[in-house]
Amino acid sequence: MQQFYMDDFMQTYSSEGEARRSAEEIKTVLHTGGFNLTKFLINKPAALENLMEEDKAEMKAQRILGQPWNPKTDKLMFAKPKFLYTGQQMTQRKVLSIAASLFDPDGLISPFAIRIRCILQRIIKEGRNWYQPVSECYLQELQEWMDELDSMTPIQIPRCLIPNTNETHQLHTFTDASMSGIAAIVYVRTTNADGSCISQYVISKTKVAPIKQLSVPKLELEAATLGAEQDENGARNYLIKTSQNEFVSGTISTLLKGSNREKGDNLMPFTPFLDDIGLLRVGGRLNKAPLTYSAKHPLVLHIRSRIARLLIEKAHHDCGYQGLEHVKAHLQQTFLMIGLRKALRSLGKYCFICGRWRADNVRPKMADLPEFRFPVVNKQYPFVNTGMDMFGPFYIEDRREGTQMQYVCLFKCLVTRAVH
Repeated sequence: MQQFYMDDFMQTYSSEGEARRSAEEIKTVLHTGGFNLTKFLINKPAALENLMEEDKAEMKAQRILGQPWNPKTDKLMFAKPKFLYTGQQMTQRKVLSIAASLFDPDGLISPFAIRIRCILQRIIKEGRNWYQPVSECYLQELQEWMDELDSMTPIQIPRCLIPNTNETHQLHTFTDASMSGIAAIVYVRTTNADGSCISQYVISKTKVAPIKQLSVPKLELEAATLGAEQDENGARNYLIKTSQNEFVSGTISTLLKGSNREKGDNLMPFTPFLDDIGLLRVGGRLNKAPLTYSAKHPLVLHIRSRIARLLIEKAHHDCGYQGLEHVKAHLQQTFLMIGLRKALRSLGKYCFICGRWRADNVRPKMADLPEFRFPVVNKQYPFVNTGMDMFGPFYIEDRREGTQMQYVCLFKCLVTRAVH
């Protein structure tokens, strides 16, 4: 059910046979509930050969959650908005409407789209009313921008970024900033078995620089943060999936076969399953618990994987270098790592900050005791050499005089240790 958005179903399959079985099963299951799922569309038409023709969509470009997709070429495209400027009065509100009409989730035209947002920011700085006409100096610039958009050639990118999981993949993020805006772009670099490399576009984002002017170094930091935000989720899921394919591939293969039992598989008691993006998660009986999805179904990670070690180090830092149990509880809200306690003990031994906290206090060497501390040498009576301390006040209730403030003076013999 997680692959449904309203009445649309979307899923990716690794083979035509898997797609064919899924299409037949989904249609049968929904039909039992009185729902007739139609308009099936796939980039491999042979996978739908068992369906009736009236259940198939025409093999042409369609919108998938607003994003145009060409099934023949299996590419995503940018759809130009349908607005027409016929010389009507251009106001600040109209410019905002034009800028907001660009639906470009993948950032295919982000270098072009940021231009109108920069123009809008300059208009806002003038302090005009939303319904007042913009200055003449912007009209020609806006008209040129819309003419360029109207004559823009179609832009397409491959939908599938990682066709083969056996290849080596890297994510590369580039960021830049100027006084006008900041930008970040992500590519995936694939190394094939023969050593050849292919780089493909993933996503890009742009932002207009804040109205409050910042220095270029600060803007470049903002751009780096933007790039990290674009890279984090995709890289995290990709690294987790790669790790699972390397260390728990047997469990994944068992689940793909439709079985939930495999002799010698230590993960089967946790009732694992594959989520909608193919990540291995823990099942269990917490579906009705008031918890987040990640807490109810943690991701499975092998403790020897690189990403597991990085996540442990990050959690150790985020938890303020607290104790083992605290960091363990923090990680178990999202991940199942068998052998986590042992890994945390090992991390604590080599952590520089933890080593400083565990270090023994330096005990300075004490000076020799003075002669007056030895009664045999001086043959003195008690309290000849005396130490004194005073503390208070204490409030004491007296029947005759009421509340009184009292102090305590403590005398201590330095030879016999007697106290008065």
